[in-house]
Amino acid sequence: MRLRLLVFSILVFGFFLASSGLDQQSAEELYQSGLYKEEVNGDLQGAIDLYKQIIAKYGGNRVIAAKAQLHIGLCYEKLGLKEAEKAYRLVLDNYPDQTALVAVANEKLMRLEKTRSAVEGKDKNFRTHKVWSTTEDAYSVSPNGRYISCIDWETICLNVHDMQTGESWRISEKGGWKEPMRWPDTSIWHPNSRQLAYWWFIGNTVEFRIANFDGTNARVLSSGLISEVLWPADWSQDGKYILGALERVIQENPREVDYDIALLTVADGSVKIIKSQNGRHCRSYKLAPDNSFLLCDFQQSADAEAMDIFKIDVETGAETRLVNHPANDWDPSLSADGDYLIFISDRAGSTGLWALKMKDGRPDGEPILLKGDLEYNFHPGTITSKGSLMYGIWKPTRNVNTAMLDFKSGKVISKPERHLQRYEGKNFMPFWSPDGKYLAYASMRGSGDWRQKMLFVIHNMETGEELELQTNLAIGATVPWLKPRWTPDSKSLLLHGSISRYVDGFYLVDIKTGKRTRILEKDAEGDERVGYWPQLAPDGNILYYLNGDQRKLMKYNISSGEKTVLHESEGNIYFTALSPDGNYLAFRHNFEPANELWIIPTNGGEPRLIGSLDKEEFIDWPEWTPDSRQIIVIARKSRELYAFPIEGGKPTRMDLLLKESEYPVSIHPDGKRFVFTHRPKSVSEVWAMENFLPEVKK
Repeated sequence: MRLRLLVFSILVFGFFLASSGLDQQSAEELYQSGLYKEEVNGDLQGAIDLYKQIIAKYGGNRVIAAKAQLHIGLCYEKLGLKEAEKAYRLVLDNYPDQTALVAVANEKLMRLEKTRSAVEGKDKNFRTHKVWSTTEDAYSVSPNGRYISCIDWETICLNVHDMQTGESWRISEKGGWKEPMRWPDTSIWHPNSRQLAYWWFIGNTVEFRIANFDGTNARVLSSGLISEVLWPADWSQDGKYILGALERVIQENPREVDYDIALLTVADGSVKIIKSQNGRHCRSYKLAPDNSFLLCDFQQSADAEAMDIFKIDVETGAETRLVNHPANDWDPSLSADGDYLIFISDRAGSTGLWALKMKDGRPDGEPILLKGDLEYNFHPGTITSKGSLMYGIWKPTRNVNTAMLDFKSGKVISKPERHLQRYEGKNFMPFWSPDGKYLAYASMRGSGDWRQKMLFVIHNMETGEELELQTNLAIGATVPWLKPRWTPDSKSLLLHGSISRYVDGFYLVDIKTGKRTRILEKDAEGDERVGYWPQLAPDGNILYYLNGDQRKLMKYNISSGEKTVLHESEGNIYFTALSPDGNYLAFRHNFEPANELWIIPTNGGEPRLIGSLDKEEFIDWPEWTPDSRQIIVIARKSRELYAFPIEGGKPTRMDLLLKESEYPVSIHPDGKRFVFTHRPKSVSEVWAMENFLPEVKK
């Protein structure tokens, strides 16, 4: 576990520097604008132009000029341009006194030189460029590189976007969140780019559909429970088969499942089982052009997190390990001509795209690095018929905002403003410590997926210093929401996380030492999920949480191990919150109805309805005021804030809308300040990587 003290004045990539005049302040503002273009808007050329302006106008400010020069290199590298090497060399040559920046530039330069020497036969016209940006949920690019399937969560339907004309259209009906809920899921393209196969959920069942790319001639290929319908992964080149995974129930109580790799015949919907995964996790499946074998990534061993690349014979199910390395290797695919196996690996110290030459279905030589230092949210997709690799990048837009309210009158004392300026777009889920001295928040820093390491930052409100707390916990595959809490003494975080792929638990993590202590694992009744929303009573010994099936409010004595069911509901319960004095739990039901707010005494008794919103509304994220007399909720549709008095009666509406917010608010012990996550619509970008493979000598 890594715990590191960060001070603003020595940050390499911080937004603010100590200022001593108008010129320096202007340089900082220009630098921030460049970072925003680079990291949020994805306008890399625009960012380069701003960085060059900084160097030309504020060259005397050596710290910020060196940062600008470094970021010019970063932008060029993201664009796949050879000018990146020259930009990094200028950091070394012109700013040798900026040792931290020189170290970063030197590391980048060495990696680029290593990559260049490894792929010196690669086409010199290698480049990357953005082809589309959307607030919709982009899924897959058609094999001809023209169309993108995506989900519009506003209308809850599957759309197709034409990147050539800029038009978009709907190919499924509109879904809805009222019972029975209906929504689309994963989609894949036919090799001719004229058809799509996709999942469509209806309540507890799912339909596997095929339709023309314009929505005509739709038909249901199969339907049933999730365990009865193939999860699609790839469509064969001849159009006859769809490769995917089929869930298989091993036992019902406690429920245990495995997955079979299978081929579905498009003509009649029949399914052929190729091989069982035997409990091993797999992220990706791809069929060979002749359907003779498939590629997949399996765990290196039953308990391992790292994966290797395997080849599986379609007829016999026999498997061969193609990529065998201690590092993590995943997401395999074949180049359009079948000459190269393409995959992602962290073997070079950062996430990179690699290629392994193939001959007669077997490796021919050692893997070579095509592009290193990929962003953690790099998602490889289709390799088009023209040889372009289409990939997706999700652009983070979350920030921590703060405001002040009089929760009794509903009047605004101060309007929301950005609380943190560093790591723009990557900070979220803030929550105050009980003593008000610290603000903890999640932050997506460095490489890697935040979900797999759960990094939190502890901000000292008195000194401005920050502790970067690496928990080494993953959020767990069964956790739908994450709501961290503090321990009552403000010394540790209470987290719901996972130390292995299938084992969830509730953990305490000391903010100064990083020591991790598990206080509850799984569920005593055999449910594979430990539960949700853990919260500690003021004495620190009683844990309250919602059990795995979300129907029981639980009370757990940490010292004795005794468990008590406070309340059992016929329907699911969502969003529980413990009052600061420990006397009540607030909650709402899931669609039964979702507009009512309930509380229940923690020492026993029946739940009591204390109020409701309009019938069409949903109550999100109840949070108590420090005096335990009011409960603050967010109305999901209107984004209005309401304060419910626990004695009952009409709630008070705050004179503030949180239109672009997510996760709960957190109220400071002073009863006025509160923080929340401000999140404009997230942006998904689709990029193309051209001429990225070495030329194969025939």
